Amino acid sequence: MDTIKDLIAAERPLYLDTFICLSVANYLLVTCVLNFTNLHGEVTRKGTSQTTYMSYQYLSLLTTSYCSYLGWYGWLYDRGNVDEDHTYGRSETCIYLGHIMCGYQLWNLLLCAFIKEYRTPDFLGHHITTAILSYSIPKPFVNYYALFFIGIAETSNFPLSIMDIIKGLQWQAIYPTFNKVVQYTFAASFYVLRVFIWPYASYLFWIDAIDSFHTVHSKAILIFFLFANTGLSLLQFFWGWKILKRALIDMGCMKLPSKKQKKQN
Repeated sequence: MDTIKDLIAAERPLYLDTFICLSVANYLLVTCVLNFTNLHGEVTRKGTSQTTYMSYQYLSLLTTSYCSYLGWYGWLYDRGNVDEDHTYGRSETCIYLGHIMCGYQLWNLLLCAFIKEYRTPDFLGHHITTAILSYSIPKPFVNYYALFFIGIAETSNFPLSIMDIIKGLQWQAIYPTFNKVVQYTFAASFYVLRVFIWPYASYLFWIDAIDSFHTVHSKAILIFFLFANTGLSLLQFFWGWKILKRALIDMGCMKLPSKKQKKQN
């Protein structure tokens, strides 16, 4: 990880580099590759360009997989001194991860302007909050917990991106077994990481935050982190319920609501 240390030592705005790289890669992928496939001219059910939608899925798959790798690598091999100091302990990998995640979330916000499926309050709130949190992590701040929250927890996004790619390419009927395996893998990984482990990690974070409340460099920043953790935790439960509801409908344990019922809900 010497390359990571060199990049951090150079004090480059790595989050801006990430944002620019993803934006350029997205443009090139759409204009130079996807526009020459059968996706050109197609739109999703909500009217989003299919090439833009698929480009987003491919780049999200790569970025979230990389963030997941950094989270696992940092936790297993580059914890620095985070075990001794949960608030100000420093992990070089986590600092690098914070920059990558911040740039990725800024790019997510940009793409929300073009992808109607993700232009929703929960997605926009998630991207804005995570971008702010990730920007603060390289100071360093709460690297001990960031390795999980913005790194390891991203593991569930790998099968999610695969699932969205299958959906975008309309391969559900062509590869039904593989599609089901990916769906179940996503649901299982999401529940393990974001519904079960996430609340426990949040509980430990709150304990440490309360203990360090009077010694932390900025009470305002710590309070923001606590509010953000609460909001993001509720979001995990909200998404978890949607996943469970979809699974119950697929298994025939719950009926799909009618249009009238949907409007009432």
